[in-house]
Amino acid sequence: MIVLLAQSDLPPLPTWFYLVGCGLIGACIGSFLNVVIYRVPAGLSIVSPASRCPRCEHPIRGFDNVPILSWILLRAKCRDCQAPISARYPSIELVTALLFGLIGAVWLVPELNGQRAVDSDAFRAAPEFWACARFAWRAFVASSLLSLTMMLWDRAPIRWRFVLFVILVSGLAALAWPLLIGRSVGVPPV
Repeated sequence: MIVLLAQSDLPPLPTWFYLVGCGLIGACIGSFLNVVIYRVPAGLSIVSPASRCPRCEHPIRGFDNVPILSWILLRAKCRDCQAPISARYPSIELVTALLFGLIGAVWLVPELNGQRAVDSDAFRAAPEFWACARFAWRAFVASSLLSLTMMLWDRAPIRWRFVLFVILVSGLAALAWPLLIGRSVGVPPV
């Protein structure tokens, strides 16, 4: 979506728009990270079953699963059984939102404005694509590190399949597309 907005003939969007967008994406990813942090060490699926209250096991409704906001509106309690909901859930969502906003401020916005661009034909041909791809790669690495940090904080057993998945995905992406980590592609001049 950011690529389409950057390539359109509309006037350029203000920086805050991109940063708020990065933060909103981060809050949603943070909600997913809460699932990962809880389920991966327990050896549970991160896909199913759907999120539910740990006490009454009632599935969480879609409108009760809005990052940060739902916790505030529900007054930190389950809608069905009134069991308390830990402040850790919105904290992870907020930290991830701030982390994504920081990544956007440091790398995405300057690259969309033509700064910090890698000097290569591929980057010059599609700078918005590469700026967004590099943002996504950095956000993936940061999210993975946050998840692993929280698992260590909980002294939960680390599933090495998860660690290997993170290493493989981030490493293979960097090898496949050197522009993700800022290296030029091509033969150096003689």
